Amino acid sequence: MKDLSRLSVSGSAYGDTLQAAKALGLLLPEVLSDFSRLDGSSGPDWESRVSAERLLALWQAMEAHEAQRADYGLRIGERVSPDAKGLLASWVSQCQNLGEAMQVFARNISLMSQLERLNYAESAQQVSLEIPSDWLGIFPQAFYERSLAALITWARHLTGLELQPLRAEFVWAAPHNRAGYQRLFGPHLAFSRPQNRLVFPLSVLDLPVRSANTQLQSLLAQQSQNLKAQLSQQEQVRDMLAAWILPQLHKGAPGMSDAARGLGMSRATLFRRLQKEGTAYSQVLDEVRQRKLNSLSEQGASPQVLAADLGFQDVSSLNKAIQRWYGSSLSAWSKNRTAKNLRE
Repeated sequence: MKDLSRLSVSGSAYGDTLQAAKALGLLLPEVLSDFSRLDGSSGPDWESRVSAERLLALWQAMEAHEAQRADYGLRIGERVSPDAKGLLASWVSQCQNLGEAMQVFARNISLMSQLERLNYAESAQQVSLEIPSDWLGIFPQAFYERSLAALITWARHLTGLELQPLRAEFVWAAPHNRAGYQRLFGPHLAFSRPQNRLVFPLSVLDLPVRSANTQLQSLLAQQSQNLKAQLSQQEQVRDMLAAWILPQLHKGAPGMSDAARGLGMSRATLFRRLQKEGTAYSQVLDEVRQRKLNSLSEQGASPQVLAADLGFQDVSSLNKAIQRWYGSSLSAWSKNRTAKNLRE
């Protein structure tokens, strides 16, 4: 797992969440006052950052106060204010069409939050936006509900159209009341799925962005890349690599060259930076697979599902890896894990 202490979010992202909590009455006044002392949203300084630990404390406070109101994450996402843009939102708002805006946001989401990732994928007929729930269990479910609600809210703002996805998928169980989900995402909802994902028809990519400005877009892109370079130097490359590998595993284990391209560096640079941090590509890949193995096993996944989702060719290959990692077969490892959980 990543170390939260090394991660940050933009001051505007923290401030937007805090302002939504205030407007919606999600925190007691004295608690709100405490968090407001570190509101990073004031002023035009797009480079201000707030620690991920502080953001976690804010979400935990809202969760404690709003535990019986299961839709508060959706309501925060719906309140994204176009007039309170951070650097990334300002850049996205100048893109020529929705497809370009989606890709810019997906590639540069760390400018807004180093806690979140957005995977963009096109097929012959559809485009999907996937938000991996890397921190679910540490951050509340509402944190991811806010992210998904904000995606559809911004798509509507940018195009001026009441867009709805073809379908929306969520990793958590279905709520008793789906009204908030249906209002935002339409009728085609699926819960307890492997990923959080919104799927749109390919035609939405060509929808024009109302506020498009090519000259301003170029200026904001340069500012964004400068800030992104600063942030990447602060984050350990093993964490960046692990975050990149995780959503690729179901397609098969990615190679080091693919990972280097995905991280925007050469293979040699990735090798040197991992070596400097006392690790190697194969070690990080194993660590990501082991964490996902534990997570999927807790959900009762079959050996075939485990092998596929961990990027192995077959169950036999998975067995060999578990033998190497733990010195036992998959079945023996599963029995030992079950027995340990029962004792705990």
